[in-house]
Amino acid sequence: MSAGRAGRIARRSRHPHWRLPPLRIDADLCTDCDVCIGHCPPQFGAIFHMPAGVVIVPELCSGCGLCAPPCPVDC
Repeated sequence: MSAGRAGRIARRSRHPHWRLPPLRIDADLCTDCDVCIGHCPPQFGAIFHMPAGVVIVPELCSGCGLCAPPCPVDC
């Protein structure tokens, strides 16, 4: 099975060392400013801007929370 990000999405599993739960975005509050995308560590790359809005892929999110403090609406 392929390794890395694509493999985890295909298997729908989180890295076993990630003890914190994945974060999620409250779509009702999100303003699609994309600030969180720039603060997600590149080794995770868990946040994407999709046509429906900004989403966090749980299989990629480590739960580190680095995306949350810069959010202007705390979503």
